[in-house]
Amino acid sequence: MHHGTLLFDTNVDTMVHALNVADEKFMSKAAKSVRSRVGMIKNYAPKETTMDSFFEALQYYLSNQGKDQEIILDSAQNAQITDLQKRQFSTWDWNYGKSPAFNFHSHEKFTGGAVDVFAQVEEGIIRDIHFEGDFLGLLDITPLRQKLIGQKFDEANIKRVLDEMDASDNYFGHIPNHDIAKMFAS
Repeated sequence: MHHGTLLFDTNVDTMVHALNVADEKFMSKAAKSVRSRVGMIKNYAPKETTMDSFFEALQYYLSNQGKDQEIILDSAQNAQITDLQKRQFSTWDWNYGKSPAFNFHSHEKFTGGAVDVFAQVEEGIIRDIHFEGDFLGLLDITPLRQKLIGQKFDEANIKRVLDEMDASDNYFGHIPNHDIAKMFAS
């Protein structure tokens, strides 16, 4: 099994604009920086190489020169995979509960202002959390921070707490709770 990214051809400026860059003012510098580090397969392959011909060649070499065939799963195997995905790999315990401590940062720009979330998470539980940005909340955000500390690091759980605290009206200057909660999505 292989995992990775192979960049055959792209418009680097478009790619940089699609990336989540925290400070929009530095976009042009970022494009220059990324361009200097990006190598596209098309630039190193023979001129007649198309994406399709490259993909065929890649499949040929990754399949032991065509000797290994694609494995087609039947409906029972697909059902087992779906069941395992639901039962184990989609659970909060699997994704966060047994995870090592980590620091989390998310940045989003909304019509109501920019928001940065910084959280320290241990065993899937928020141990500390801070919000920064140019949103215009009505109240001091400390009570919301205190309510989130000790909560599961989970988008739905965060949304529940935001709703309980009426966060969009009180703390985030009319940025909807679901938008803030999505910042915690995995």
